[in-house]
Amino acid sequence: RSIDLAREAAVDTIRNEIRDGNTSVADLFADFGLDGLVDILIRTAYWMNSLGKDAAWLREKADLQVKAADDLRASVASHLEKFDGDFERIGVFADEQDARKAKHPFKKRDDPDEVLPRIGQIAGAAVSVELAKLTDLFVQNFDSRKRVGNVLDFDDLLLKTRDLLRDSQAVRLRCQKQFETVLVDEF
Repeated sequence: RSIDLAREAAVDTIRNEIRDGNTSVADLFADFGLDGLVDILIRTAYWMNSLGKDAAWLREKADLQVKAADDLRASVASHLEKFDGDFERIGVFADEQDARKAKHPFKKRDDPDEVLPRIGQIAGAAVSVELAKLTDLFVQNFDSRKRVGNVLDFDDLLLKTRDLLRDSQAVRLRCQKQFETVLVDEF
């Protein structure tokens, strides 16, 4: 039930943003497709939840990625200029050159210090910001639906139990009196 609720919340969040004219979400939809974008949102939300982080943390990480990308831009400026800053054209060029087994400056894809991975980091920075914003909207929608439906998922059970034990001295004392030992199998 929870995963169905998450999927419904993700689809509705995406559709509402596109209907409201959010071109960034429309671009993400075009790049990833509905199923791919829904999957990204759900996995990201559960991943953040497992880390005990929230959407503000994710936005902060995306902003740091933008700053890192800006710092890298000077080191690849000449390559970006040759392609008018068009990341798609750079990728297509690199793929064509690889297919012809030609030498080119984008040959080394696996070394983060090489040109193409640095350009990829720059290209991905804006996407990470938009995904962080969309994830925030999705999490709000999903949490709202869970509250309305009086539903908790597995992560909620774990985190709410942790929070209750952490934040309530009365609950901690009662558990300490009632249980000699507590074995935590998941977390």
